[in-house]
Amino acid sequence: MTINNQPVRLRVNPQGATKKIEEATARAGNEIFTRGRRNYWHQEGNQGVREQSLYWLYVWACHRQRASCEAKEAFNHIFDMDFDSFPDSFIDEARDQRYRDNGSVIPF
Repeated sequence: MTINNQPVRLRVNPQGATKKIEEATARAGNEIFTRGRRNYWHQEGNQGVREQSLYWLYVWACHRQRASCEAKEAFNHIFDMDFDSFPDSFIDEARDQRYRDNGSVIPF
């Protein structure tokens, strides 16, 4: 996956990414965010996480509620591009793609 012609990779190993997501959803105290983690955060062993996971987390980070703060912090911890570096136009693509799983993996 590339954003602004730069590949997106994980900053932390896939297990560390999943742990950060679990912590973020627990701190946010938002049942829908927590349910989304179970349904849309997909770790692919030691290879990385599915592209769908980035889209899902990005959309949560765009919300204006407690869960968005936790999602944004987790996003910046996990991916090698900061949330704020994504173009504004990316939100439309993320909304379209967050529930579709094309099987693509963002590597570690």
